[in-house]
Amino acid sequence: MKASGVLVLVFLSFTSCVCHADECGSLIPEPGRKLISGAHEWKIVEGKDLPEDDAGMWASAHTGKCPGIAVGDFTGGHTPSYAIAMIRKEPSGKYVEQLVLLITRNGVFSRLIVVSPTSVVSPFVVWTVPPGKYKGADQHTIVSVPHESFVYEKMEAFATQYYYTDGRLHSLITAN
Repeated sequence: MKASGVLVLVFLSFTSCVCHADECGSLIPEPGRKLISGAHEWKIVEGKDLPEDDAGMWASAHTGKCPGIAVGDFTGGHTPSYAIAMIRKEPSGKYVEQLVLLITRNGVFSRLIVVSPTSVVSPFVVWTVPPGKYKGADQHTIVSVPHESFVYEKMEAFATQYYYTDGRLHSLITAN
């Protein structure tokens, strides 16, 4: 039982890290960073990438958190996973963004593209939500999520919650 308590304490230290924008990448262990660093034109969304209104709302709602990384036990395997919002600025000045999920199983990282590269006017953010029951934007769909999940959001516009059940990734539109 003590070992389990220690694991929880170590895990909480991952999720409660207060980081500055230049430290966001340090939330991801080195083996995971190698999986996302292959494409040099992509970078993790930082506070400075957000429009002023979004940056203010983000800072107010998620003080000290990195808008481009959500860390949590998303698969229920008692190991941290990493949802990463990554952007690339096009020569036109528009952004292309993708959402990548890094999962650890038996100490080995795997990478899943959750949202394929898509043109966006301004970056989306990603954040962790606790286990619980969640209602969809349609006000009829209710899902019970047994462990942490993550939300990918265009602030004040659109949000999708991603969660694992039965070993598969599912989504729920929570705002539109």
